[in-house]
Amino acid sequence: MSFTNRVKMTASGTIDTFTLGVPVIGYVAFYDRTTPVTIIADDLSWQICEVTITGLDVVVNSVEENSDGTLNKLDFTGKALEIQQVHRDGWAPNHSHVETAIDDLDRMRWRGRWEVGDYVKNDVVLDNPWTMVCIDEAGCTERAGLQPQGDPRYIYDGAGLTERSDIAKQIFFGNRYTTLQSGYINGYRLYLDSGGHYSVFFVIDPLGDKIAEQLNSFTATSDGWTDFSISSRLVNDGVVFDLVVLVSEPADTPVQTFLNYDYQKPNNPANPSTGVAIHPNKELEIIRFNYIDDDANDNTTFLQGLTVGDIIKANSIVWNVQGIDTTSDPNSIWITISPGTQTSPLGLTTFTFETVIATSIETYYDLNYWTTSGKSAQGLFGINVDYGDIVPDDTMYGVDVLAQDVFKSDQWDIVGHSG
Repeated sequence: MSFTNRVKMTASGTIDTFTLGVPVIGYVAFYDRTTPVTIIADDLSWQICEVTITGLDVVVNSVEENSDGTLNKLDFTGKALEIQQVHRDGWAPNHSHVETAIDDLDRMRWRGRWEVGDYVKNDVVLDNPWTMVCIDEAGCTERAGLQPQGDPRYIYDGAGLTERSDIAKQIFFGNRYTTLQSGYINGYRLYLDSGGHYSVFFVIDPLGDKIAEQLNSFTATSDGWTDFSISSRLVNDGVVFDLVVLVSEPADTPVQTFLNYDYQKPNNPANPSTGVAIHPNKELEIIRFNYIDDDANDNTTFLQGLTVGDIIKANSIVWNVQGIDTTSDPNSIWITISPGTQTSPLGLTTFTFETVIATSIETYYDLNYWTTSGKSAQGLFGINVDYGDIVPDDTMYGVDVLAQDVFKSDQWDIVGHSG
C-alpha cells in the first residue's frame, strides 16, 4: 500500500460526508478506493474511520462503535482535519513519510553535512561553520558555505597621510563604507598621535538605526599606524557601515567629579525620580540624570555646566557628551552621548564626570582620496559636533579596515553560524 505525508485541511459537509478544502500544508495522494485512515479533528479525540475518497470528496462509511453499541459519528464541518494513512493490520498509525517532494512544502529538510551533489529547494546542510538552506527553485549544486577569497588586505593603499592640527575638545574622524560584495572584517588600523585618547566605534546602518558598537578605548603611546585585531565579522553586500573614531587630548591632571546614581534601563524613555539615572532601550543616545543624586546632593549647577566634548565614565564604558538639554524636564538634565551604548550592571553606579579643556588635537588625512580610488567610501570629520551632524566628504581619514572577500552562492541562504 502507499503512504502519504500528514496534512491539515479544512472540511465542510454533514456527519457522513465532507469535502476537503485547499490543503494548508502539503499534498494528499490517496488511492480512489476504500482506505483505512486516522482522522484528527481539532480538539476531538482520535477517530478510526473507513472512508471512500474520490478526488476531494470523502464519505465516512463506518466509524468506531461505542461501548453502548451506538456509532460514534462526528460532524467535521468547519473543523481543521489532519488525515493520515494507516496500516490495515491493527490500524496502527504509520509515520514513514515519503519526502520526495520537499520542494513543494513550506518547510525545511535536514540533509546533514554538505557533500558534493545535487540538493533541492528547502534542503538544509551544515558546511562548517555555516548552516545553509537551498533556496534555488532549480536546485543547488554549488558549495553551500561561504568561502574566503584571497588574503585579508587593508582598504587604503594611498601614498600617505597629511597631518592637521585643530584646537578642540573632541574630534570625530573616520570613513563610511558601502560593501560591493560579501566579506569579512578581520581588524582595523589607526594613525595615532601619542597622548591622544581614542574611542573607536563600528556603526552598522549609520543612515538609519545607527547600531553602534564600541571596539576600543585607550590613550595612545606611539605615533603612526597601529594595527588592531577583532573577531571576524561577516558583512553582506550592499551594507553601509562606519568605522569612526572620537579623539580628545586628556589633561595631565583631569578635573573629575564622582556622582552616585541608581542606573536604570527601562524599555521606554521616562523622567528619572530622585537619585535615578534613566538610560532607556529605545533612546540609547540619551541619559537622563535627576539633579538630585543617590546621596541626596543637588548637582544642578554642575550638570548644567557640562559642554560638548566632556566625558562621562561608568564601569567599562566611556561616553563623550554630544549635547545638553536643560528645558525638557525641570527636575533632570538630558545628556546626549556617544556611543549610544548602555553599561552594566543595573543599580547603584558611580559616574565619573571629566571636564575636558580645548587643546591642540592632531589628526591625519589623504585629501580627496576616495574620489579617485575607485572604492565605495566617504570620509567623516567633525570638530566639537555630534556624530550624527557630520557631513561626509571625499577625503580619507586615518582609520582603515582590514577586509577579506567572501564568495557566497546565490543558490543558498544563511540559516546560522557556529563559532
